[in-house]
Amino acid sequence: SSLSIPSSDAAVTNLWLNLYNGIERANMFLEQIDNVPGMSDKSRLQYKSEARFLRAFYYFTLVQCWGDVPFRPRGG
Repeated sequence: SSLSIPSSDAAVTNLWLNLYNGIERANMFLEQIDNVPGMSDKSRLQYKSEARFLRAFYYFTLVQCWGDVPFRPRGG
């Protein structure tokens, strides 16, 4: 037997939306970080790396839960 959860389940909907919101925020961050004045290159690289990791983790979680999901590549 397989576990079946309806797509109308609020927890499922919230997870889907929160993961895509996280991806969108990571994308916006990566698009704007180079505009931040006075930041060291070392800090900028660290923050970009962290945002890329989070974005990848969110996609990984989406794929683990739903398989082939829409990919929204943007900057950074």
